[in-house]
Amino acid sequence: MKVEIATQLASLIEMSIDDVVKLIEVPKNTEHGELAFPCFVLSKILKKNPVQIAKDLSDKISANNFITVPVGPYINFKANRQVLVKDVISEFLADTDKFGSSDFGQGKTIVVDFSSPNIAKPLAFHHIRSTMIGNSLVKMHRNAGYNVVGINHLGDWGTQFGYIIAAFKDCDEEQINNLNLKEIIDAYVGMNKAAKEDSSVEDMARSCFLDLESGHNKARLIWQKCRDLSLAEFERVYRRLGVSFDSNIGEAFFEDKLENLIKQVENAGITNISDGALIVDLEDYGITTPCLLRKSDGATLYATRDLAAACYRYETYKFDKAFYVTDSGQSLHFKQFFSVLDKMQLPFAKNMYHAPFGVLLVWDETTKEWTKGRTRSGQIVLLEDILDEATKRAMDIIQDKRPDLANKSQVAEQIGIGAVVFNDLKHRRIKDVKFSFEDAINFEGETGPYLQYSAARAASVVRKYGKEIKLPENFNALISDSSFEIIKKVSTLPEVSLRACSEGEPYIIANFCLELAALFNSFYAKVHILDNVDVDSLILIPEMVSKALSKGLSMLGVAVPEQM
Repeated sequence: MKVEIATQLASLIEMSIDDVVKLIEVPKNTEHGELAFPCFVLSKILKKNPVQIAKDLSDKISANNFITVPVGPYINFKANRQVLVKDVISEFLADTDKFGSSDFGQGKTIVVDFSSPNIAKPLAFHHIRSTMIGNSLVKMHRNAGYNVVGINHLGDWGTQFGYIIAAFKDCDEEQINNLNLKEIIDAYVGMNKAAKEDSSVEDMARSCFLDLESGHNKARLIWQKCRDLSLAEFERVYRRLGVSFDSNIGEAFFEDKLENLIKQVENAGITNISDGALIVDLEDYGITTPCLLRKSDGATLYATRDLAAACYRYETYKFDKAFYVTDSGQSLHFKQFFSVLDKMQLPFAKNMYHAPFGVLLVWDETTKEWTKGRTRSGQIVLLEDILDEATKRAMDIIQDKRPDLANKSQVAEQIGIGAVVFNDLKHRRIKDVKFSFEDAINFEGETGPYLQYSAARAASVVRKYGKEIKLPENFNALISDSSFEIIKKVSTLPEVSLRACSEGEPYIIANFCLELAALFNSFYAKVHILDNVDVDSLILIPEMVSKALSKGLSMLGVAVPEQM
């Protein structure tokens, strides 16, 4: 309907179909119709009052599946319910599994850099933001037909490894091979503490890192053990979250590529020397802080490795767009990094996007305040501890409400983890997110369990129906206000999915799911579907809702239990 409206309007005014589509709105009052076009923007072009423009254009637009009504400076479009319902249901039944998907991005490649934890450290709860936002961007774009490359750019290089190598430098090969991750983490914490009290420890760590950079066998062995153990631990947690990557290439991979990268930047004629350091001045981009590529002592930096990684990824994947999912505190870094690529006049520089996000806050029962994910002792809250506690609480609810439920452990895991994930993704990326178990693991309100239960409830109705669902002979039962609002909402899933991709915002899909679930639960409370004389028509409501919610939640990385 939106495309047909935009096509007609574009032929009458000096605008492209895409530009018209972007301007079309959904009226707040459903009595005004399904869509509306604001004529304010045409006043300067047509040199007329927008109210008059709305009247004039309304008279020139005609279609079988909607009528036009000028309302002030808007052209409102009311759907022919019979036509719209038939079209939506026919499209849905033609390929139920693919409804809401598209081939919009076919032939295009998207790279998503997300999660990216540091080696030799556990996954902290705050890692869930980058991990699950990035995971959703991957799933959303794949649903839209893009070829997507998910990259876990591991923090597997840097001076922190000097402390770890120093701790185990006197161990033999067998002892190093028998190390576990806890021993490595404890050693790192201990060496850091010792360095604060004794400067010679810091000197030793710096020397050990130089050994690593120069390829010293034992230093490399310790580093590799750290990396292997950390990656195995990460993968275990990622599996619980349903997250996977196409590449786990970290910072270390680019060490031997940095000199060529620096030469490439220098050859572009955009570098300067400042106090012995190599920099790129970015004043002409409105950035007062220059991008530092190499310190006066010859050491490279985060920006140097990111530049090398970007060039490598473009050479490898020829991406059309690259997302970097990190916290908003790194915004300056990405402005600098992208600006350097642009000054180098690289072909992909304009296709780099930072997807920043806000802070994760955890409720502290002791202090009665929101904190940045640390315990009273200052220890970081571990992601797996949160997942374990969420799963336990979900199991407690199941034991109380549904002790006879099959696969209780699996369902508890799905509910608990789904609650944690959805609590994060239901907000705009840039907003800070508050997490408490009481709010997240709730079967009412804007929560993951509420949506999971809504999808499971709808699927249960379809299972009880037990017959093949076909296109109805008539649509009278599906054009009542409550039925029509649900079908109309389901029909927007393809557009919602593409808008979420365009804006890099998973919350758009989360909001769609919440609105659809609310409509369905209201309908379910009033209409006894299976006892209704029009059950063969009405069964399409729970069928479409269960499939649309499952598709939406899958793009968010939230599993839907078959039964709850």
